Amino acid sequence: MPDRDAIGLLRDGLGFHDLEIRWVARLDEADVLRLWRSWTGYQIYEAHGAIENAGASATFTGLNVEQHPDRYTVDLRERCFGRGPGMRLGAFVLVVGALVIVAGCAKPGAELIDDSGAVSSWVYHPAPVADLATSAEEFAAMEEAGAVRVAAPAGWDLRVVWGASSCQTAPTIRVSGTSTAVTAIEVEYGPKPPGDCPDSLELHAVDLRMDPPSAAAGAVVSGHRGG
Repeated sequence: MPDRDAIGLLRDGLGFHDLEIRWVARLDEADVLRLWRSWTGYQIYEAHGAIENAGASATFTGLNVEQHPDRYTVDLRERCFGRGPGMRLGAFVLVVGALVIVAGCAKPGAELIDDSGAVSSWVYHPAPVADLATSAEEFAAMEEAGAVRVAAPAGWDLRVVWGASSCQTAPTIRVSGTSTAVTAIEVEYGPKPPGDCPDSLELHAVDLRMDPPSAAAGAVVSGHRGG
């Protein structure tokens, strides 16, 4: 069971700026602990925390594990910089020119702000989303509104999709309304790190579970690039 110091470290985030660490971890504002593989940038685990004793201890339950096999094999160098896995690490760092750029592209720091209280769990999928296919109508709606609601995968109530650079892996998703009637889901794509990140847009997605599942039936979905 983590103590107050460990909880504070998890709040700040672990592993974001050290390329030798294989895992990145952060306990977010909703008390969800998320772990990513540092070199692929993909979230693999999440668990829901209960902070106890005025922040002095915590217990974690409801572990979710990434099920897509490609999330365990895709190389960040190829996904973010268009370079194959055969390149040596030293050359990779030299080309980028600053470790912070690597960390910025590897850090999938998605944040969900649930003003409604209806979201029971969620997971962000940075581009490319392997199992995602949008129709022409859905793509047109996404271009017009900035984000679009599509059919959710099994076990989830809602999937929202938007187009952004593959290196824009720190979106903010805001859910507005009440616990029984979500009125809006808005995605801010997040910053684009400086350096050699592609300009082409790729599809990102967030999956949400709602309590009750019908809470977001009438929600308006939108997205924008932010400031």
